[in-house]
Amino acid sequence: SDVCSSDLVRQYVIQLAVEASKLGFDDIMFDYVRRPEGLLDKLRFPGLTTSPAVGIAEFLREARQAIPSKTRVGAAVFGVSASRPYLVGQDIRLMAPFLDYISPMVYPSHWVENEYRVPLPLAEPGKIVERSVAEFVKQASTGGAFTVPWLEDFGARSYKYGDREVLAQIEASYRSNSSGFFLWNS
Repeated sequence: SDVCSSDLVRQYVIQLAVEASKLGFDDIMFDYVRRPEGLLDKLRFPGLTTSPAVGIAEFLREARQAIPSKTRVGAAVFGVSASRPYLVGQDIRLMAPFLDYISPMVYPSHWVENEYRVPLPLAEPGKIVERSVAEFVKQASTGGAFTVPWLEDFGARSYKYGDREVLAQIEASYRSNSSGFFLWNS
């Protein structure tokens, strides 16, 4: 059944994280822990009796309880999760109590015009990162989690990102009280 297979997948992922911890990995980051794409009224979630955001938080609670405490646990989340958690079911305030850190993907190229009152985020990487990371720090800290954002180390459209643009994001994330950063370049 769908319910059984969903539960089996959840348990498999948790068991894999526990095994990695026992093998010596000191950090587990869950990537793309989110609801499927699509309009909520068109989706079915067999076995889910709450909202997708509560279901995701419940998964993280189960994982945190199973993973040895010596291992840090984090989650990569979409940049829009701080302002629009319903889009992907990632409610930062619900997730944070079960995580050591949250890693929002705040890539300037992924924001729309005027997001966080930044007219053209791709052209102002420091400004969009500073404002978005500050919101994640605020929300994640309510549950005791740190914020370690994913930053953009690639160009998009007509913008070529180099050292200056990457450094602007790094400095902005620290001004927003992040606890470090990750760089992404596919």
